[in-house]
Amino acid sequence: QWRKGGVNINGATSASYTIASVTAGDAGDYDVVVTGTCGNATSRVATLTVNSATGIASQPVGGSRCPGQGMTFSVTANGTGPFTYQWRKGGVNINGATSANYTMASVTAADAGNYDVVISGACGNATSSAATLTVNSATSIASQPVGGSRVAGQNITFSVTASGTGPFTYQWRKGGVNVSGATSDSYTIASVAAGDAGNYDAVVTGTCGNATSSAAALMVNRTNSPPTIVITNPADGASFFVGTDVTITADARDSDGVVSRVDFFAGSTLLSTIAPVTANPVSITWSDASVGNYVLTAKATDNNGAMTVSAPINIAVTTLKADVAIVRNFNDPEITQMQEYLFEIGLSWHVFDQEGLTFQVLTNFSLVIWDDLGTTNQGLTDKEVNIFQRLYDVQIPLYFIGENVASSTLNLTPPYRSQWIGLTHLNPTGAKGGDGAVTIRLDSGHPVINGKFGLVDDFLYPATLDATTVTGLGEVLCGQSGEFDMLLA
Repeated sequence: QWRKGGVNINGATSASYTIASVTAGDAGDYDVVVTGTCGNATSRVATLTVNSATGIASQPVGGSRCPGQGMTFSVTANGTGPFTYQWRKGGVNINGATSANYTMASVTAADAGNYDVVISGACGNATSSAATLTVNSATSIASQPVGGSRVAGQNITFSVTASGTGPFTYQWRKGGVNVSGATSDSYTIASVAAGDAGNYDAVVTGTCGNATSSAAALMVNRTNSPPTIVITNPADGASFFVGTDVTITADARDSDGVVSRVDFFAGSTLLSTIAPVTANPVSITWSDASVGNYVLTAKATDNNGAMTVSAPINIAVTTLKADVAIVRNFNDPEITQMQEYLFEIGLSWHVFDQEGLTFQVLTNFSLVIWDDLGTTNQGLTDKEVNIFQRLYDVQIPLYFIGENVASSTLNLTPPYRSQWIGLTHLNPTGAKGGDGAVTIRLDSGHPVINGKFGLVDDFLYPATLDATTVTGLGEVLCGQSGEFDMLLA
């Protein structure tokens, strides 16, 4: 008969007594009375101690700190010890953090996060709730106040932008002395006087300390000198072909302040405004000037509102006319040969560089010859194909010559790629060394227009080739035997 504290345990009448799942109430002294033929015997007392499960009596508490401050997390365990501790940040063990307290002597921004502790005791583990450490940002100046020059009676506003952890308070100072009532992020003097001249700064206070802005100087002038402005380009009397860009450059200065705005005019028509003015000299590009004579002026306005108009510059935009326009990609001796040929047959011409050329410049020519279009790697550009298409639309003959005839359309945007494909092309039927025959290929339903759009590559002709070769449709290839560029005429 098993007993607890001397009291029989009901049903406990075998040589062993098992408690399947002990609880705190099972703790106590147990013995057994054994009865045999010759009497009874009582065993010694066996004591059952039931330990307590490991738990958290007090949780760690988080907080906010500024960089450089200390932070300590603490926990109190309950249950049956002894206890061991392991602090964690974001679920990852912190090396060496194995006591009931975890201290960081000087926190940094990298220490921000969630901290907890795993406690191990005689009866298992317990994990505390997470305690959050927030590391605030030090107070600093994100944008500094800007000074300026004012005429007496004008206003000025100083502004500052703080960064870090707020809320922020502000105190503006003049010459290091607090300005009464100037406690916002901006400070305005509605009507400056001579006594207001000086250096102004702001002391910004946030959660993590103070920051002082740089000094902004206020200069108070009795009078304002107007700015000066001179057009330095183009020269007076300059002439431009219609369709070419006109670059207008002005030198604008202000002796007692800054130039805040420059306006460019052709006569009374405003061409462009530059404001604010961040660099000097100031330039604009006039791209759509029509034929005519123009008077160019520029007007400068300073920070106090004073204005000056430059001396006028007279220019002319004229029409250029000739029989043939020759467009070159770079200097090429073939251009000289072409000019000699055109001279022999009595045609006038003008040579243009490919860079910067526009369709408007070419509209007054009867024939356009484009030499060495692109390079092997460069291919066509959207601007070039746009010019080709417009020449095609107004039925100005356009021919390409040269070794570097770019036919790749990979670098064109889709609208211009389709324009290039849609044009009527003349292509050699064979590779170099072929018979030089030329065929017309129709693309996208465009009709064949003889002499409208030609693509003439570099041919190798037999030494016996005549000076001219006529294709099946009547086009004439003019050239020489050997490896020469051919001109479709």
